[in-house]
Amino acid sequence: MKRPTCEACHQTLSWEQALKAQRFLYEYTNCPHCGETQYITTYGKVVFWIAILPTTPLMLNFFIDLSVGPSIVLFFLIALIALGITPYAYTLTNEDKRAIVRDS
Repeated sequence: MKRPTCEACHQTLSWEQALKAQRFLYEYTNCPHCGETQYITTYGKVVFWIAILPTTPLMLNFFIDLSVGPSIVLFFLIALIALGITPYAYTLTNEDKRAIVRDS
């Protein structure tokens, strides 16, 4: 995995720019270098695991006796690692590759 690259100007986004460009509520972003609209395509399995990993301390409690303090510390540690990985979990494209549904 590598950081996203704008297809228009071929500039690689910095980690901070890539993190801001995700904006989880939107399907597109503007390139910070050239301003061109770029559509976000995620690696589905990676995003799934990034979302699931912070909950592992809760799941560990089912199998081992883990107290609340270590569970909270483990949760935040894994959440920080997941946050660090998210800028590598998507690519940018010039075209919207989502399925277009049209009424017939």
